[in-house]
Amino acid sequence: MKSKCRIPRIVVKICNTLDVTTKEVRSQNRRQDYCDARKIISNVLKSEGLTYEHIGRILKRNHSTIVYNLKEYDFMINSNRNFQYKVSVIKQVLKNEKAAYT
Repeated sequence: MKSKCRIPRIVVKICNTLDVTTKEVRSQNRRQDYCDARKIISNVLKSEGLTYEHIGRILKRNHSTIVYNLKEYDFMINSNRNFQYKVSVIKQVLKNEKAAYT
């Protein structure tokens, strides 16, 4: 697992890029842009090595919701061009940030 102090920075960076707040992402609101942000955050944090439970605590969700988000991410990345664009922007932002800190 990566450094714990990097995880909140990743979440904030994704939220800022998608123009949502961390409070909105952690809320129970089901607006599409909030849901998309949750799916992307879940995927990025899972790739960082976090467990479903840990991601769930970060997003104030049950671990089964995180499993569902990851399945939805896989579906949407193959079928939704708008979602694909959001993911590509996030990947570029995180890649640039990683390069700046190394």
